[in-house]
Amino acid sequence: MESRPAARPAPGYYQPQPPPGYYSPQQPVDPEAPKIKRTTFLEANTVKGSALQGKAKVEAILTDEDGQGLPNQLIHLYVAGGSQELGSARTNDQGKATFDTGSHISDSQLMATAALSGYVAEFKGSRTYYSCEAKGSFSVSL
Repeated sequence: MESRPAARPAPGYYQPQPPPGYYSPQQPVDPEAPKIKRTTFLEANTVKGSALQGKAKVEAILTDEDGQGLPNQLIHLYVAGGSQELGSARTNDQGKATFDTGSHISDSQLMATAALSGYVAEFKGSRTYYSCEAKGSFSVSL
């Protein structure tokens, strides 16, 4: 009996690829990956500031579903109702992120907009925790 060489695919044919995120049974799965993400809560505190000096201290507290502060997580701060970022800060051991606008923001128009509309603190999530956000406001004095 005569053996034939393997047939070549027709021109233009491509081998179908598995969908993104598909793991074949032989492919190892990351044992460190969490099975289920955990819920997070973010509290944005109303802060006092000076409109003349363009200074305010923004605080946000990130906790898990058990009320425990989540350390070393990045919190982004935006002007409410827009996409202008005020800055970002990492949480401390108790889950509190503090951002001093006076040392980071020199744009007086940005500060005025934030003073009127407030700010949004956002945690973008991680492999272990879901994302969340909270809105805070400024109590501005002259």
